[in-house]
Amino acid sequence: AGLAGWAFGQSAERGRLEEQLAQAQQTQATMLGILTAADAQVATARMEDGAVVTLAYAPSLNQAAVTAHGLPELPDDQTYELWLQHDDQMVPAGLMPAGEAGAPMMKLLEGQLEGASAFGITVEPAGGSPAPTTEPLMVQEL
Repeated sequence: AGLAGWAFGQSAERGRLEEQLAQAQQTQATMLGILTAADAQVATARMEDGAVVTLAYAPSLNQAAVTAHGLPELPDDQTYELWLQHDDQMVPAGLMPAGEAGAPMMKLLEGQLEGASAFGITVEPAGGSPAPTTEPLMVQEL
């Protein structure tokens, strides 16, 4: 029974890792599509703490992705939330995946890129917020 339990656990772990790999490959393929689009635009900003955030977007694809290097690790009850500004309203665009302090992170933005005038990042309670509750760490005009 012990060996069967171990084998089952290994199988479940393998399935989880395969799913993570498939998601990472899909994100990379989408990022490549954004970067090779005829209207691709890239904006990079260095934050006060030295972190570097790069936004790549292609209006023709209505897609954008953000990479971040050097963002400080947050406590378990906080997360980095991404935003797109439409008119005067910041609209949630996803949560950055948790990573080790300083580790590179990549996230495809969710929501409607078309008509957005800016992109931002805030620190929010775990799970995110419907509207920003803190001052943005950065705002990048599109």
